[in-house]
Amino acid sequence: MMNDNPIRCFVAFDLSPETKAFISSIIEKNQAHLPQARWVRPDQIHVTLQFFAALLPSQVNQVKSIIQKLFTQVESFPSTLAEIGAFSSWNRARVIWLGFDHQSSTIMKQATQTFNQNCAKQGIAVDLTRPFSPHLTLARLKNPVSIHPQQLFQPKCYTTSIRQVSFYQSTLTPRGAMYSPLITILLKEVK
Repeated sequence: MMNDNPIRCFVAFDLSPETKAFISSIIEKNQAHLPQARWVRPDQIHVTLQFFAALLPSQVNQVKSIIQKLFTQVESFPSTLAEIGAFSSWNRARVIWLGFDHQSSTIMKQATQTFNQNCAKQGIAVDLTRPFSPHLTLARLKNPVSIHPQQLFQPKCYTTSIRQVSFYQSTLTPRGAMYSPLITILLKEVK
């Protein structure tokens, strides 16, 4: 990353290995119901707060600084995985996702809004075209399909803790995107 070429990158809340194992079991139970979907590898599942299609190295350093200042002040928080949904809708599904309960969604939305405001103050463009909707992408479909929610295995609620945030470089390869952490910050421990 030492050259001046822009890089694809994103900021994300990371999940514990136990949570990723739980999500892996959900994916395994649903793969047969949607064989045409491209399922996300469990080790790559995260909650994207902001995606940057092309940041210059100087901007990458600015974002790292914002993350360090902001997220060392954010407390770790409980998060409940609630239900499976689809973007844009069940009738025209392109993405299958796992959503969060209202409380953890609110915390994630507030953190994202503060992060975006800090980026804007530094002159870093953030994507505000779509409202932030905290979710975990489970699968993507090349063409929209109509799905009945009852077709898919709906997990019971699962509570975990969000304890860290990372800034990743995303490199596109023929086998899919590869993620490399640029910085990882532990959230403030609740006492």
